[in-house]
Amino acid sequence: MNEQTIKYKINLLPKDLQKEADLFLDYLLFKAGKKIKSDDRVPGKAKGLIELKEDFDDPLKDFSEYMEE
Repeated sequence: MNEQTIKYKINLLPKDLQKEADLFLDYLLFKAGKKIKSDDRVPGKAKGLIELKEDFDDPLKDFSEYMEE
């Protein structure tokens, strides 16, 4: 597979999946022991990939016996 084929396939993906593909490529580079230059990093690249539920800070029922009342 050549670079043009990879670029073509990535461009066919919707923007949110392009971000996932980019993160996966970063993982593969890390796994291969390749370093990404710090100037190649893009702030906010993972924005929108993590979602916290509204009840994130609510106490867990499993630990209710350990919680002070």
